[in-house]
Amino acid sequence: LIINKPESFYLKYKAWIWIGGISLWVLVSIIVMLLLNIIRRRHAEEELKKAGLLMELRVEERTRDLAEANQYLRHEIEERKRAEKESYELHERFSKAFEGNPTPMLLTSYETGSIYEANDSFLETFGHVKAGIVGRTSIEIGLYTKDTRSNVLTEMGGKKFLRNYEVRMFTKMGETRDVLM
Repeated sequence: LIINKPESFYLKYKAWIWIGGISLWVLVSIIVMLLLNIIRRRHAEEELKKAGLLMELRVEERTRDLAEANQYLRHEIEERKRAEKESYELHERFSKAFEGNPTPMLLTSYETGSIYEANDSFLETFGHVKAGIVGRTSIEIGLYTKDTRSNVLTEMGGKKFLRNYEVRMFTKMGETRDVLM
């Protein structure tokens, strides 16, 4: 037996050792969490930079696509304006030739026989007024019979015009006119 056994260091400072150990463990845990947080934050920043670069590339690509589409649409607009101008000029030339022609002329629908237009010579020759015939069929205004229209369509054979085909037509007053179509 040992009579004056000195007290061990651990037993003498046990409370301080535990406090120090726990404090050290807490500090190390905090440092580890901070390091993990820093690593995650850097990783998030890198991902954000990548996403930002990707977004910039997409914006540039989309901007380029929109610029190309805009250029295409401008070209289309110019083409349509040119085509409209040509169409208008062609319409004007056709109208002058149609209206000024001394030969009686009538524009009708191939499928329905509806009258689209008649020149002044036609109106004078057949005794009609334009407002009374446009939108109606040649049969409705008594220009010719259903049989005559059927014969004309047969003679056309699917073509959209007819030349030198003799047809009997009637004026508004019922007088006959033998004409070449």
